[in-house]
Amino acid sequence: MSIDVNLPITVTLVEDNLVLLEELLYQLMLAGFNVRGVRNAEDLDVLMQEWQSEIYVLDINLPSEDGFSIAKRLLDRQQRGIIMLTARTDIADKLQSLEDGVDFYLTKPVDWRELAACIKNLYYRLKPENMPLNWALDLSSRQLTAPVDRVLNLTLQEINVLKLLLENPKRIVDRKTIEAVFMAGGEDIDSIYGRINTQVSRLRDKLARFDSSLMIQTHRAVGYAFIGPNIEIREA
Repeated sequence: MSIDVNLPITVTLVEDNLVLLEELLYQLMLAGFNVRGVRNAEDLDVLMQEWQSEIYVLDINLPSEDGFSIAKRLLDRQQRGIIMLTARTDIADKLQSLEDGVDFYLTKPVDWRELAACIKNLYYRLKPENMPLNWALDLSSRQLTAPVDRVLNLTLQEINVLKLLLENPKRIVDRKTIEAVFMAGGEDIDSIYGRINTQVSRLRDKLARFDSSLMIQTHRAVGYAFIGPNIEIREA
């Protein structure tokens, strides 16, 4: 079975849960994607005879061929963007996916807006000529500037944390590294341990209210990762 809509960025979803598949197709259509969906590898192979996507969103637990195998086949053919969207939370699965060349590993349940943000950022990475005007983080003025000249004022601590995340885009920054940022500001380890989650949570909410494409992912007991547009860091 194949479901399709007709909008710009080309995306294929492979998800055997029909309810979830139809929900994601509907939401991504509204978000402005040209998206199709299938429920297994066999239907994907048929679809690919007439349809080539720039980005593929794969479940791992599929009937017959699993998402790991599909991803390997896709990457062997040519450069493609691949997002794993799965209920499997084991770090070994995540590491296998990333080491095999998968770009993002998202776990269910996922907010469709997070998936949409990952798709957009992956698309701009694959096709940088389509990237919108630059974002900028000005360290001296403590301001984040959007392409349309909107400005978000940040505190010194928010600037330091965001700078660290931006220096490692789409990669997990571990808690020890973030703790070092707090300690550099003169705080001791006992006082900052419980404040990191609160500080990052506030920064995440502040960024999301400013622009929905600015996202900080929490990787429980590991650290945090920035998922969003490329942002130029302007030194003081």
